[in-house]
Amino acid sequence: MAITNYNELKTAIASWANRSDLSASLADFVTLAEADMKVRAKLTQWDTETSLTVTSGSANLPADFAAAISVQFGDQLTDLEYMTPRQLKDRGYLEASGDPVAYSIIGSTLRVAPSASGTAALLYTARFTSLSDAAPTNSLLSLFPDAYLYGSLVHAAIFLRDDGLAQVAKGAYEEAIGRVNGYMDSRRFGNAPLRIRVS
Repeated sequence: MAITNYNELKTAIASWANRSDLSASLADFVTLAEADMKVRAKLTQWDTETSLTVTSGSANLPADFAAAISVQFGDQLTDLEYMTPRQLKDRGYLEASGDPVAYSIIGSTLRVAPSASGTAALLYTARFTSLSDAAPTNSLLSLFPDAYLYGSLVHAAIFLRDDGLAQVAKGAYEEAIGRVNGYMDSRRFGNAPLRIRVS
């Protein structure tokens, strides 16, 4: 059975669970699996670059923001250094002004420090588009339908109180997530040698 779209995925979940009475809950299983994958699964296909307007050191992050890869400010060619909000405070950057040297993420806000106004170039990992009748496929389903299937089966097994299915599905799901992230690492870094960065 091919799993290339949302309806085929729901059909496969019911088939693999060997149940014909789950139609009302299949969308829930997919949604719950996606909630976990949006945190754990990463693909280079989701890497996105955008320009943010920074006012007094702060800018709103994009709605689909998942994680920052790099931040540059204005005409600077070097990436800003990531620091925790506490590190920015301890170094006095939050009260200072001048050319930014660091950034942090506070809630849904990008903070650059020292504080400045201008434009920041943000390279970030976006959250993938959830499956629905209106959006029947996405890059994760196209590349790794097994991650979707096994992740959904984990939640189906919990719903059914089927410990055997839960154990098998959980193991297969963890392996699938490992393959997703291994694929991402291979695409992003290839065979480049590891280098130690001294700061």
